[in-house]
Amino acid sequence: MWLPRPDAKYTPRVARQVEEAKVKDILVSNEELCGQYLGEDLINEETGEVMFEAGDEITEELFEAFAEAKIKGFTTLAIDNINVGPYIRNTLAGRQESFTRRSADRHLSGDASG
Repeated sequence: MWLPRPDAKYTPRVARQVEEAKVKDILVSNEELCGQYLGEDLINEETGEVMFEAGDEITEELFEAFAEAKIKGFTTLAIDNINVGPYIRNTLAGRQESFTRRSADRHLSGDASG
């Protein structure tokens, strides 16, 4: 069975080789994942609470929170900043922040109409 070297970067070529070898899970270092983004919401199965949202940036602090929540695996967005950039993710994150600020401004001004 073929496996990439532990220190290999996950390039399109390596991705093709992994797919051809039918590898389902890949263990990568925390350092390599920092700066990437979660590919899906991570939900507490018992409460239904969304603990981490798709698009959240992966940081060392997030790894600490994963350890506390006993999260062992997750997906990431396929962003390589060469062929695929984080443009849609950044746009949606900006809109969410803008929406939250507008909601807070309305709440503080006493305007509950929307």
